[in-house]
Amino acid sequence: MSKFLEIPKLEHGPVKYILHLMNYEENFMNWSIRMDGLDFPRSIYIKEFDYLKNLIINKNLKNGFECGTAFGVSTVALGLGFKKTKGHLVTMDAYIEETTDNCYDYREFTNKINFESIGYKSVNFLIEHFRLKKYVKTEIGWSPNDVGKCIVKHTSKKLDFVFIDAGHFPEQLIKDLRAVKPFLDDNYVIALHDCFSYLITTEVEDVIQLLFGVPLEIVVTGTDGYNLAIIDNKK
Repeated sequence: MSKFLEIPKLEHGPVKYILHLMNYEENFMNWSIRMDGLDFPRSIYIKEFDYLKNLIINKNLKNGFECGTAFGVSTVALGLGFKKTKGHLVTMDAYIEETTDNCYDYREFTNKINFESIGYKSVNFLIEHFRLKKYVKTEIGWSPNDVGKCIVKHTSKKLDFVFIDAGHFPEQLIKDLRAVKPFLDDNYVIALHDCFSYLITTEVEDVIQLLFGVPLEIVVTGTDGYNLAIIDNKK
C-alpha cells in the first residue's frame, strides 16, 4: 500500500492531515492531502506520489532539489525514492501559501518568507517519521533568489533531479527553471506539478526548449488540469 495513505493516519504531528477529494469525484487516485483548518496548500495526488517515488528509483537519481515543499507530502515521496538510491534531496519553500490560504497569492509578493510556518514544522515531522533525515534537508527560501544558496549549502554535486511546484503562473515558472539550470548535471529529470493550460504557455514551452532542448511530457493526468509533467534529459 502507498505510504501516502499513512500520512492522514498520523496523530502526533504539528497538524492533523486531512484527505482531500478533488471535485467530490469518488476516485481513489484523485486523493490529495491538506492540513486541517487550511484549504491551501494541498499536496500532490496519490498517483503522483507513487510516480515520483518510482521515477527516482527507476532512473537511479542521486541528487535532487524540490522547489515548493508545501508541508512535505511530495518531499516524503521524493525522499523515499532517494533513500532507495542512497541519494539526497534539498527541499525549499517560502511558505506563503498557508499564510494567505490561497494557492495564487505568490504572485502578489516579492521575496516574502514565513519563518513561523506550520508547513515547515510538518515537513520536518514527516522526515523524522519516515526516517529520511539522512537523505532530506529542509530550507526556507524564495525562488529564484535563494535557490543557489540553498543548494550549495548542502551539496557540491550537480543535480540530476528537480521538482518544481511553486508559483502557478508563467513568469514564476520561467524564473524557477532559469534558477535551477546552472546546477544541473549533464543528465537530469525535471518534474513540474500542476501543469494547467494557462501555466504552460507558448512562452514557457519556448523557454523549456531553449534551456533544455527537450519537450515537456505529461506523465500523470489529474483532475481539472492538475497534470504532472517531466522534462527528461536522463540518458
